[in-house]
Amino acid sequence: MINDVRSTVFAKILKKGESCLMMTMETLSLVRLFISIKTICVMNMKLGTTALHVTYSDVELRERVLGYIDRSNDGIGFKDICTYILTDARAENKLDAPESNGYEWEALDRKDVLRIDRILWQAILDGKLMIDFDASNYDAVDTYFVKILDNV
Repeated sequence: MINDVRSTVFAKILKKGESCLMMTMETLSLVRLFISIKTICVMNMKLGTTALHVTYSDVELRERVLGYIDRSNDGIGFKDICTYILTDARAENKLDAPESNGYEWEALDRKDVLRIDRILWQAILDGKLMIDFDASNYDAVDTYFVKILDNV
């Protein structure tokens, strides 16, 4: 089936004398269909949001969360922190998930979210971080954290 779709796509491109950069909408739709079919055939795709566990130790997770905040010049949203951790974990092969699976949407599992909560609260109690209650400064609705600077 994949070869049939591939042949149809390339035949249309050649037939119409189009370059790959100037495809008609019909040809582009066929290319997208081919990519979708190929993706479905190659991996087991789980639809919806899948909660994934990261295998970082508490110390490793703390270093990543606080390091991410330290590199920021403005507030960091809680969702941004979770996405950063998930992306880092995938790049470092620190996700507790089968490699053969693809996911439509990914999120940290509840246990890891609570671990990040504890890290942030400890940083607040240590006087290194505060919650920015002025949400009008940010584009997304989220809880934002900012570093406490000596001159503020």
